[in-house]
Amino acid sequence: MFFGNSIAGLVFLSRLANTTKDIFGKDEATSAAIVAINGGFNLGGRLFFSTISDRLGRKNAFFVMLASQVVILGSLSIIMEKRVYWAFLLVIWILTSCYGGGFGCIPAFLCDVFGPSNIGALHGIILTAWSLAGVGGGLLFTEIYNNLPANGYTTKDPYMYSVNLH
Repeated sequence: MFFGNSIAGLVFLSRLANTTKDIFGKDEATSAAIVAINGGFNLGGRLFFSTISDRLGRKNAFFVMLASQVVILGSLSIIMEKRVYWAFLLVIWILTSCYGGGFGCIPAFLCDVFGPSNIGALHGIILTAWSLAGVGGGLLFTEIYNNLPANGYTTKDPYMYSVNLH
């Protein structure tokens, strides 16, 4: 569950500046500002979802986050193909909030399910899933991304980024 939550945040969002420049034609300063604002949504997601999970329950909060991510990742390629910048920012910032929310909720979730005496070891396992998502997902994304120019795609083509969402 956390692996799925992390892979979108680590892989796709790591290319956010490139995406805003290549697909939406924004300059370096605008792309840097978008990435900075995105970091604020990561923080906001950690605070928002950890607070909401106290009221909804941890599993329900994770369900909301994962369901949101599935819908966003399913619609992101369409938004990018149509080059709707405001919709792109909206869904990316929600996606980032969910990614941050996963980090904000996971310690309490582990404590609720497995008890406080097991949280240290389990959190280590969860962080291993996070690192596998970053390394494995990053390698896969880069391999696909680097092979697409041989098939006639350019960095200005939304398919270069959205192919990894399928």
